[in-house]
This record gives sequence, structure tokens and C-alpha cells, in this order.
Amino acid sequence: MQEQPAAAPQRPMPQGAAGPKQPVRLDSAYFDVAVCRDCAAPLETPFCGQCGQKRARRLGWKDLRLETWQHWRLFEISSVQTLRRLITQPGYVAREYVMGMRKKHMHPLKLLAFLVVILILVISSNSFLSICSIQAVQMKK
Repeated sequence: MQEQPAAAPQRPMPQGAAGPKQPVRLDSAYFDVAVCRDCAAPLETPFCGQCGQKRARRLGWKDLRLETWQHWRLFEISSVQTLRRLITQPGYVAREYVMGMRKKHMHPLKLLAFLVVILILVISSNSFLSICSIQAVQMKK
């Protein structure tokens, strides 16, 4: 008969920490408890010393706006600096990015999306596409 290995001792969850299947009432007392919501370690600083999770707090509309802005913004100071360097020293940006210096440069896909939007705005504002279609129709005749 096979012996089943003993289960690893579980660290007790501090008061206010949500276990995996425990329903929790999310009132202000829940967020006042100084405990990490990911690993249940006691918190003494704004970030958990074990997993790095930021201390949880109640979310509001302001937090939602800030979170959305942080994730969806395209225009940053790094985009202006990257565009300036691309115009003055195009190989420099690519070399630095490949060598691992990525923090000070805009992500290439964000840069591509940003430049495509600018190109579409420029083309649509000067009626370039309508002129090309008129010329194509006249050439067929």
C-alpha cells in the first residue's frame, strides 16, 4: 500500500486576508489590515517584501482613470526623444534598443502605431487619397 505524502503545512492566513475560496466583504476594514493580498505576508511598507505587490486599497473612479491613462497613453516624453533621435541619428536608436537600453526609448510597436496614426491624419487632411483616385480613373479612360 502506497503512503501518501503529508501535505505541506499551510501558513495561517492573517485576519483580513482572503483565501482562495473564502467570500470576503470588501468594506474599509478589509483594506485597513496591513497584509499582502497575494502572499498573506504582513506589510510594514507600501510594497510587500516577499512578492513585491503594492498594498491594496479600495478602488475608485480616480484610480480607474489613472490606470487607464497609464496603460493606453501613447504620448510620453520618451516618444518625443525617440522621434528626435530617429530623425537626427536613426542607427543610434536601433543600436541602443537592441543592446538593451529600452527604458529611455519608446517601444517600437507603440512608435509604429503612433506614426501610422500621424500618417493617416496627414494624408486625410490634404485630400491626397481623393486626388490619387481621380487620377487613376482618368488614366483608365
